[in-house]
Amino acid sequence: NGVQAIKNMTIPTSSKTKNDANSDLDTTAAAAKKAIDETSGLTEDQKKTAKDQIDQAVAGAKENIKNASDNTGVAGATDAGKLAIDKVSAKAAIDGALAEKNNSIDDAPNLTDEEKQAVKDQANKAADSAKTAISNASTVTAVESAQTNGVQAIKNMTIPTSSKTKNDANSDLDTTAAAAKKAIDETSGLTEDQKKTAKDQIDQAVAGAKENIKNASDNTGVAGATDAGKLAIDKVSAKAAIDGALAEKNNSIDDAPNLTDEEKQAVKDQANKA
Repeated sequence: NGVQAIKNMTIPTSSKTKNDANSDLDTTAAAAKKAIDETSGLTEDQKKTAKDQIDQAVAGAKENIKNASDNTGVAGATDAGKLAIDKVSAKAAIDGALAEKNNSIDDAPNLTDEEKQAVKDQANKAADSAKTAISNASTVTAVESAQTNGVQAIKNMTIPTSSKTKNDANSDLDTTAAAAKKAIDETSGLTEDQKKTAKDQIDQAVAGAKENIKNASDNTGVAGATDAGKLAIDKVSAKAAIDGALAEKNNSIDDAPNLTDEEKQAVKDQANKA
């Protein structure tokens, strides 16, 4: 009876320990894929790439589970597989947060292309730092922590509401305009009406230049609009100086005691021609 009982004992054709481990991996992978599909900012290609990486991690872990000779080996292979899956999922979350931040940067209405790129570079740096922490993590908890911190760091990055480049350009125009107006006020020979007209023209030049600066998309555009505005201001100021010199010359001609009216007009005509 004893011999028969021993002979009749069933030897399992599969390992419950290994089957449970494989099932655990499948559950972890399914949850990770679901999280990736729900991650805002990722393209369909990025989602597919991440999910393919999860499939590779699962396949590798299952092979290691298959080859494990004891429960400890099975547990180790399972944990390593789950860690690999979580790392893929965490990095996808970082990519999603980065993509959303970059979209927000692109939508910033007042920044130049170069300023946008500078903010993007900071966001990329935060993302790279987070991914490095995820890669170096040795536990699922450490991976989750690196993911949370990385996503938060990216989200918390401030996108400037105004452009320093454009603000500096506007300030440069204001300084140029103020100096030109001061020069006009100090120009001898001009009437108050002439001074007002010239200063109004300067205001118009500044307004036009500032509008062009506002609409510029890059630093080159801002610089061009600024230079054009300063040139327009300088032209107004220069013409006012000419008008002042002409007025003073005409006054001197009028005061010439020995000339006839016709001779005075002839000299005035020469002055006007100059």
